[in-house]
Parts: sequence; C-alpha cells; structure tokens
Amino acid sequence: MKKYILEIISVFVLIVFLIAFPRSTETTIYLTGGVESVGEVWIADIEINGQKDSLKTYPLSGKWEYINENIVYVPSDSQDEDMLELCFNNAKSVRITFWKHDWSGGLGIYDGDEYTELNLCDQTGSVVYDVKNIKPVMLESENLIVSILSLGILLILLRCIDKKHRESKQNNWGLVVINTVVFCRIADAFNMIGYMLFALFMMYFLFVKSKVQNHRFYYITLAVSFVYSLYQFANPYLPDSKSVMGILFLLLVFYSLEIGIEKVWSRYIVIAITPILCFFMIECISNVNISQLKGSMIVLGIVITSIFLFITVNVICFKNLGWYLSFLSAFVISVGNYYVIQFKKYALTFGDLMQFKTGMAVAGDYQYYLSNEIVYGFLILIVLISLVHFYIPAEPLTVVKVKKRMFTGIIMLFLQLGVVRFIDFQQTFHVAWDNWDTTQTYSKYGFLVSFITSVQRMNIEEPDGYSKEKAENILNKYTSDIIEGEEEKPVIIAIMNESLSDLNDLGSLGETEDVMWYLNSMDDFLEKGKTFMSVRGGGTCNSEFEFLTGNSMGFFKDLYPYTQYSFNEIPSLTNELKNLGYKTVAMHPASATNYRRQGVYKEMGFDEFYSIDSYDDKYEKVFLDRISDEDNYREIIKRLENSNKDEPLFIFNVTIQNHGDYDMAQFNPSYERIKIDSDLEQYDSAWMYLSLIKESNNALKYLVDELRKIDRPIILCVFGDHQPGCLSTEFEEQIFEWDQTQSELANQQRYYMTPYFIWANYSVNEPVTGKDGQVSSPNYLVAKLLKYAGLKTTNWFDFLYEMQQHVPVINSFGYMGDDEIWHDMDEQNSYTKWIHDYRILQYYQVIQKK
Repeated sequence: MKKYILEIISVFVLIVFLIAFPRSTETTIYLTGGVESVGEVWIADIEINGQKDSLKTYPLSGKWEYINENIVYVPSDSQDEDMLELCFNNAKSVRITFWKHDWSGGLGIYDGDEYTELNLCDQTGSVVYDVKNIKPVMLESENLIVSILSLGILLILLRCIDKKHRESKQNNWGLVVINTVVFCRIADAFNMIGYMLFALFMMYFLFVKSKVQNHRFYYITLAVSFVYSLYQFANPYLPDSKSVMGILFLLLVFYSLEIGIEKVWSRYIVIAITPILCFFMIECISNVNISQLKGSMIVLGIVITSIFLFITVNVICFKNLGWYLSFLSAFVISVGNYYVIQFKKYALTFGDLMQFKTGMAVAGDYQYYLSNEIVYGFLILIVLISLVHFYIPAEPLTVVKVKKRMFTGIIMLFLQLGVVRFIDFQQTFHVAWDNWDTTQTYSKYGFLVSFITSVQRMNIEEPDGYSKEKAENILNKYTSDIIEGEEEKPVIIAIMNESLSDLNDLGSLGETEDVMWYLNSMDDFLEKGKTFMSVRGGGTCNSEFEFLTGNSMGFFKDLYPYTQYSFNEIPSLTNELKNLGYKTVAMHPASATNYRRQGVYKEMGFDEFYSIDSYDDKYEKVFLDRISDEDNYREIIKRLENSNKDEPLFIFNVTIQNHGDYDMAQFNPSYERIKIDSDLEQYDSAWMYLSLIKESNNALKYLVDELRKIDRPIILCVFGDHQPGCLSTEFEEQIFEWDQTQSELANQQRYYMTPYFIWANYSVNEPVTGKDGQVSSPNYLVAKLLKYAGLKTTNWFDFLYEMQQHVPVINSFGYMGDDEIWHDMDEQNSYTKWIHDYRILQYYQVIQKK
C-alpha cells in the first residue's frame, strides 16, 4: 500500500481537479433557406465574443456550401436539407452578418424558443443578427482557484514521484497513466479516443523510451497548456487548445528522442533555420495579408533577420542570452505592430517607437485580445527558444573570446547602419510606399524591409536650389499691411478637439440623429468649414505642430517633430503673440509628458501649462479617465476670469474626451446615448463615438454661450485633430460612398477631414466674414486667426496667408489648388512654385535652425 500511496493521492487530486474544472457548453441555432422568397443566403461573418471566427470550421450539409470564403445557401430542386445547424462553444455573444443581394431570398432562424425571418433581397448592404439563446460558461472564481491549486499540488506530487523513482520503469508507467488523464482532461478530450491514444503514445516516448527524462520541461508545458486552455475556453475563436497542446508536447517528445543533440551538423542546421523561423514569426503576427508578401522580399527579410541575429548574439554573448533577447524583442515588436494596426489603422514606424512613453501612457485605454496570429507566433517563439536551448549549447567564454565576438558584432552593426544610411530601399529594392494604407506596404514587403524604409523616410532632404539667402529673399517679399492701433487686443482661444469629426463626410448615416447639431446650426461665425489633416487615428502632436507653427507634415513624411526637434528657434503662434505682449497658456487634461509636451511648450514660450494634475478632481469622467469637453471648457472660463484684463491672453487647449478606444460598456450611463440608424446599431464603437461627438457639440454651445457673456473681445478657433482610427472596418466600409466624379486622391482625403470654425464675440475688422463651406488645413489656421484679430504679423505668417489663397489645402498626401482639384506633391503645374517656396522656408526654419 505504501508503494502506491503517491499514486493514490494523485488520483484523489485528479478527481477534485475534474470536478472543479468547468464544463463546455454549446449554443446552437438552425438556419433555413428558401423562406417566403426563394434565393441565395450568404453568411459573410460570424463573430464570437467580439472576434471573427473562421467560417471554414463550420460543417455544412444539404444545400449549404462554401463560396468565396462565405457560407452560402444555394437553392435547387434536389431533396437535400434546407436547414443548417450552427454550434458555438463557450460563447458569451454571437453575431452573424448576412449579405444582401438582388438574388438573395428569405431566411428563417430558429434561436432557442424564438423564430425570426429575414428578407435579404436588396441591392446592397448587410443584415446583422445577434443570437439570443446564449449558453455562456462562467469561470467562477472558486472553481478557477481550486483548479489552479489542484494542478499545482499534482505537479508537486508528480515531481516527488520523479525524484523518488527516477530509475523505476514501473513507476514511470504510473506517471504515464496519471499524466495522460490530466492532459486529456485539460484538453477536454475524454470523449476522443484517438486523442487519448495519441497522448499515451506521446507519454511512452517521453517517459519510457527517452534516454534523458525532460520532466522539468514537461511540467512547464503542462502549466502553459493549462493556462492557455482556460483562456481559450472563454475565447473559442482562438486556435483549439488541443491542437496547441499537441504541438507543444510533440515538440517535447522530439527533444526527448535526442535526435542530433550534441552533433556538429545539427548545430549548423539550427543556426541556418533560426533566421527563417524568426522572419516568419514576425510576418505571422503582424502581416495583415501574408499572401501578398513578395518572394524577393522574403529572401531580403531573412538576410536582414540573419544580420540582426548575428549582431545581437555576438554583442550579447553571455551564454545564449543574445539569442533569447533577439527572439523576444522580435516577438514583442511584432505584437506591438499587430495592436497598432488594430487600433490606429496603420503600421508601426520608427517614429512611433520614439513615442514609446506616450504610447504606454494611453495603452491602458484600449482593449486587448489574443488572436490566432499571436498564438501561432508564440508557438514559433517557443520552437526558436527550445531549438537554441537543446542544439546550441552555451560555450565557456574567455575574456579574449568575449572581446573578439563583441568586436565582430559591433563591426557588423556599423556595417548594417551604413546600409540603412546609404542604400535607399525605395529605389534599390523598389519599395512602393503606400501613404494611405501603410499596412499594404508591410504586407507586400515585410515588416523589416518596410520598417527600415520608414527610418529612411525620416531623413529630410534639402530642397533643390536651397540656400539660406534664397529662403530669406522669399520671406522678405511679404510684409504685413496692418498698422496696430490703441484698441484692446483680443483674447485668443484655440481649441484642438480630440477626434472631432463628422462621419457624414464619409457617407450617409441613415436615420442617425444629427450629432453635429450645434456646428451645423451655428450661423454667427467668422469662418466655418473643413480642415484636411495629415494624420488619422493618432499622431495628435503632428496636427498640433502644424497649427502652432504653420508648417506642413507634407514635407516631414513619418516624423514626429515634437520628439525630434528643439522649438527654441522655430517660429510659432506662441512666440508671435508673446512678442505682441500676450500671456500664453497651454491646457491639456492628460499627462504632461505625452509627446514631450512639457518640454515643447516651454521651448515654444508658453508661460503656463495646465496638465491633468492641474484640473479639479471633482469632475465626472465620461468614460475611463476622460474629462468631458464641457468640464474642460469650464477650466478655460475659470482661467479667463482669473486673468489680468490689462494683459492680452492666448489659451491653447487640447481636449481628451473623444479619445479611443470606444467601448460602450465603459460609457458613463449619466450621459445620453444617441439614436442611431437600425442598420448601424451593431457597431458599438461607432455608436459610442457618435454619442461622444454629440456631447462635444453640447459642450461647444456651452463654451460659446459663456464667452458671449464676457466683456472682453474674444476670438475662438476650434478644429478636430483627426478622424477616429479605432472604429470597425466593417462600419466604415458600410457607410463609405465612393464619389465617381472625384479622383482616388480626393476620395481618400475624406478620411482626413475634420470640422473647424472661427468665431468672435465682437465685430472684427476683417471686411469679409460669415464664410461657410471653406476648406483649409491646420497650418493655415494661425495666419487666418491673426488676420481676424487685426494683429501685426511676421513675414512668415504673411506668406502663409497669401499662399492659402492659391493653395487652400496642403497635408501629408497632397494639396488642393484654387481650382478645387487635388494634386500630388511632386506634380508639376502652376502651383509648383508655391509648393517649392513653402518647402524651402520650412527647411530653413525647422531643419537649419534646429
């Protein structure tokens, strides 16, 4: 009896574990085609717990088949079944999207006790159905704790058996039986005899045939598998836990067989294949369409990966640390790129890495989910680390060897930097950079090639024919014709509103209420219209840079000027107004360190900067830590009322309310949820965003009404910094209406439109006011604002005011001339001289003076 006491205890723990571990549940619905009207039924998407599921995983029968990656009911005269059964394991929510076509028919849905009919016959569009009869599995905390404790106790007991009976084949077989039961239960495979036989076969090699028992790695694998099975249990859209664990254990069995271990040939084979595996790990995770990856770019990417590994392994030569750090850093950056694409709709560039601190400050505002790509990438990471561990043993190093390897690695590093510096990837390897959608560039050329290209694009080339004298000659042509009088200088308030935009610019929102009600009804403005920004979904500081300095990101490509330049010598609205005697104040209810604002504002000459630490704690948050626009504006009024009336005041305010991610569950219930068109109700992120925009309009009315009451001349300029980037792609595709009369450039620019207006509480000297339907860009707004204020300006802002009358819009992607046609930046036409002079002046003021 004593001989088997540990086995008996282990079986007892297993029983507790089996009881504690939650069971799978299955939600089932039935679809019937040919109801009411006969026609095809197309299933476009199935989302489980907010994540798309692969339609290929659903077994089809009868008249249902796969067509172009859709599940389609095809009516026929055959006697095949019209009904399709769809089962969803462990689902919290299920959403099914059906396409509408002229040839589509009716559909019946049996959802538990409810029956619903849908008519899908229409020219375009889609219908979304949310499954109601959900049978979710709730992982209660008590069960989860018991499960984890049981697993921990079991592992300890098995480790005791391993130590006490290491040489006993009989007890090794006892381990095989016990661990097979554990493994099969975690995999939820009790009813899968074939899978259990596979587990027995695997255990036989792992514990009986293996010359060296890698029980330590077995325990690690078991624990990792358990944790993943818990997560996958609640997120069934992920790769099946049985498949993942099967791969991990097969890998362990392979190493237990010791094939080629401690052989020279195996070492070289592993060294040769690690760059290939590392390259495909990166692409597996971060490439949105790996099928577009060009063959030549695969070879180039593997070469770059090999050089990267060579440098790291030689510079960091302590044991195998260089290998592991290389793999981990590649994995982390790839995952980072994956989430940047999900939240911002563009791929990670070197400029984004320079915003790391700001990125970390807002990272907690988004919801993160594991994806198939990340899981598969993690499996490749495990393969890479284990290959190095087993086949590239760490060599004892002498001081001489260390110095030699480090010297070699550093030499190769400088050679690599030289390649990046002097070989233009766009020209040499024909990398076509897609400004509109950088994910397409990364898909075709791979992450490493595209990322290096983004580094090279940060280099600002000197314009043709540039000289300091030429820049000064251009500026000297422009002098202000305003003569300052004795009248009181107006208070100037500029507000850059976070993600303020009108989604009607993309297309119709149907019966959705007018969330832009205030801006649309406002009629006492000086000027109102649309600005065309250079960024979308992020890069707020670049919009800020364009507004405050009058420079355009059209000449900076992928830079973030706030983090790369000193602003002591760069002309800006701030130092312009300080020279006119203004008190200058910056306000932003977020961290002062975001985008290095605390340093930039000081260099620009702001006298005061109010960050989140300066705001009153009593303000209620709209969601998360977001101070509402209205409460933000209360602080503006408070600062204005406490100012010296004899000292002119400039306030620059950046709001925070509308910052993503847009999770309706986080929305403060005390705020109104807008009425949205029934066809758009399924898009929670858009619903919440539109609700926030209505709150922004309410807040703007409050602000303007309060400013009317103040007995001081005030000029107000408000504009949106960019459109949101984390609305669902499906929503944007559904509402976007392509204008066939416009060019592709003009249609794409609609994703960069935001509203703006300039208003005053007094009669300004500008002869023409009330200009509606204007188009502009943020770099021109300051020149207009100063002109309305009647202030004498420098020749730089006079140049901008003159240029905007000929080229009213310019951003990162092109410009619009006074002919109302969009042009590429390098196009040769009647506007070329304006563009070239602007480029020369910007280079002179930002690059040469930096």
